[in-house]
Formats: sequence, structure tokens, C-alpha cells
Amino acid sequence: MRNPTFRAVATFVLTLGFVSSLPASAQVRVAPATPVASAAPGAVGVIAKFPLPNRLSTPYGITAGPDGNVWFTERYAERIGRISPDGAITEFPTAVVWPTGIAAGSDGNLWFTEWLNDNIGRVTPQGVITEFPSGAAYDIAAGPDGNLWFTETNGNSIGRITTEGAVTEFPLPSPSRYPLGIAAGPDGNLWFTEGSGTTQIGRITPTGTITEFPAVASAFPSIVAGPDGNMWFTGRKNTIGRMTTSGILTQFSIRTPNALPAGIAAGPDGNLWFTEYKTATIGQITPSGKITEFLIPGNRQADPLSITPGPDGNLWFTEYAGNQIVRITDAPSPAVSLSPDSGPPTTVVQVSGSGYGSFETVVLTFIDSVTGRTSLGRVLTDANGKFSASVTIPTNATTGPQTVRVRGTISALVVDSTFTVT
Repeated sequence: MRNPTFRAVATFVLTLGFVSSLPASAQVRVAPATPVASAAPGAVGVIAKFPLPNRLSTPYGITAGPDGNVWFTERYAERIGRISPDGAITEFPTAVVWPTGIAAGSDGNLWFTEWLNDNIGRVTPQGVITEFPSGAAYDIAAGPDGNLWFTETNGNSIGRITTEGAVTEFPLPSPSRYPLGIAAGPDGNLWFTEGSGTTQIGRITPTGTITEFPAVASAFPSIVAGPDGNMWFTGRKNTIGRMTTSGILTQFSIRTPNALPAGIAAGPDGNLWFTEYKTATIGQITPSGKITEFLIPGNRQADPLSITPGPDGNLWFTEYAGNQIVRITDAPSPAVSLSPDSGPPTTVVQVSGSGYGSFETVVLTFIDSVTGRTSLGRVLTDANGKFSASVTIPTNATTGPQTVRVRGTISALVVDSTFTVT
């Protein structure tokens, strides 16, 4: 483990000048649930901005929580924040130095990194914080093995922490690589970015085997699994990168000069969405590589940074300099499939869906044209708004086309699918 010293990560750190640590209040503070401004509906939907109570909070990382809220880190205010789908903000004061990345764990809690304090933090949905010693952790992600995985910038390692707090470190094969962003991949491994010199994209198995692939340099490299089964990341040379799980790289140029793409997330519409830190812009890129950019109304110095799909089926991002949490209310396109989609009563059907909110409970109902409604149960979506559940067609189902309805409890998204009773 390393002592909590200043992290010289060259151009990979936002430098806004020295801001002294702010005193932590003994009480949780709640902000009004009213957005400061919202744009008229357009190509990117309605943008609503929610200011933080402390004007020097500088929100950084953001993620959907298993409690139906969105959680974020506040670097200079040294707090962990929570915002409900309707915009109510709650802050939890900490003794943490520079909380940075944050992710939902398999234990129902949120886990975050303390970049200047050599700790990994755990916060319950009620706001109880516990810290565990680690290396210089920067970003963090839930792994397929039930553990949390994190990058160690100055330690040049990838770390793994169990939900009980046991840490294991895996040094990178290449020296001085400054690993930064990390995300779980569709292949059962973790993928991460390296931010030094000619950047590489790394892959680490749950047992700790590391492979590195040449990529492109990036100032704020963020990485995420896309809906197409590839890994997508932000590149410093005004690009968005796509890498297959076998290491084949494709790059897509952003039209706006010097945009400095930062965060990237898989959206509920089947596309990737990213922030442009220097241009107050949000970008959308399709799996085929078509890029569309949307200017954020208001402050041109907003510095949009991290972005995540929320439990309400919308996108949420942090404005580092704007000191706000922002919600994009787009028009999500949820989809549901039934397998099989016909059969006699008591048929077992696999219901699969996507495009709902992250960690959202969806309600499944069979609607019979004669006998009415029968509950088929509830299921929780994953972080990407997907779910799969087995249901049984009621024994008294009426012959003919009937309806299986899937309704999100937070997003209110509804999809009706036809099941033909034979």
C-alpha cells in the first residue's frame, strides 16, 4: 500500500487550482428537488439541472444505485451524494480525501475510491460509510465474480476487493501506465484504460491474468461495455474507441475540435453516450460509429464529466465546474421478447427485456381478454436496464391472442407483447 501523498498524474488530472478541504457537517443536507433550468424537448430530449448545495462540491463519478437512486462523488466537498429520480439531493459528509469513482456492488451497497487517501470506501443506501486500505485507487467497477475491481494510478496495478474488504493487487506488465477507467466486459473479464504515453487497453481475468492491447492516448479515459458486445472508451485525440474482446481496435473521430471526451455509458436507446469536457456537449454514438452531438444549454464552463444510465431509464451526468447533477430525459425505447410466444395454458415463457432503468423493478402481468389480469411477478433489471425471467401462462387463459405487459416501477415505461394461447 502507498502513503497518501500528492498524485502526480500529469495531464490526467483536472487542475482547477487549489481548493482547501471543506468542513464536513455533522448532519445530512438535503437540497430542493427543483431543477434550475431545463431545455425545451429536442433531439436529446429535456435536460434538467440540479445544483448541489455546496458551490465547491465538484461532482465527479456517478452511478445508478440498487436503491432506485443515482449516487455520485463530490471531490472538493469530500462527500458522497445521492439524488432521487425526481431530483432530491442528499449528501453524506465523510473524512474522505478526493472521492472519485463509484459503483454499485453485489452486496447492495455503493463502493467508491479515495484517490488521495489510499482507501476504498463502502456506503450503504442509508449513508453509513466504511473504509478499507488499498492503493491509490482511481476508478472502480463491479466484477462478474461478485467482487469490486479498481485501478491504481501510481501503484500501476489493478486491485480487487471483496465485499468484506479483502484487497488483492495485480501489477501491470508494462511500467508506469497509470491505469484509470475500468468496467466489466461481456466476456466475463474486466477491461481498463491506461493513461500514460501511447495508451493501451488492458484486460484482466477474475483470477488476475492481464493482457494489454495497443490503443490511443486519453486524458480522461472512461470505458464501458456496449450493447454490441464490444468495449467502448473515450480517447484524447478527439476520438471514441471501440475494441472487440479479441483486441481489434476501431476509432471514430468527433467533429467538434478539442472536445476532450471524458465519460462514456451505454444508454437505454441502444447507443453509447459520452461527455465532451471542454465543449459543454453530450455526444451519442451508435454501435456502427455514427456520432451526433448535443450542446448543453446554459453554462459553457459546465465541464460535463461522468455519465451513467439511471434507474428511471434516463441518462445522468456530473458537471464538474458547473457543480450540478444533470438528467437527460430522452425517449427510451424499451423492448420485450417472449420465448415461446404461443402455446397452451401453463406454458413456461422466458420474458426478456431491455431499455428499462438500471436496477429497476419491473412488474409482469398477464392480461386476458376475458378473465382479466393475473400477476406474473416482479424482476429487477441489471445495471444496463436488462432482465430475463421465466413466467407461467395462467391455467385459465383464454384461447387466442392475449397480452403480457412489462411495466417499470420507476421509469413508468410499459411494453405490451402478444402471447397467443392455443
